[in-house]
Amino acid sequence: MLEEIEGLITKETPARLEIFKRREHMSQVSEKYRAVLSKGLRFLEEHSMHGLLKNSGQSLHGYGLSREFKLGLIQIPKRI
Repeated sequence: MLEEIEGLITKETPARLEIFKRREHMSQVSEKYRAVLSKGLRFLEEHSMHGLLKNSGQSLHGYGLSREFKLGLIQIPKRI
């Protein structure tokens, strides 16, 4: 019985180490994925905002709206 327990203990240590390594690897991969995702979202936001400002400036031209409004410096409350 004692030998069986000792055998299980010696098998447990490498298994725990492998689990720890895999968990750490998954954590690193997850962080890299989040960083790439954040970078892509920032890129999309910047480019969509650039296009929005460019297009809105053209469509608002001649309506007598202030420069601040055109640039989005004046916030319009959103309806809920």
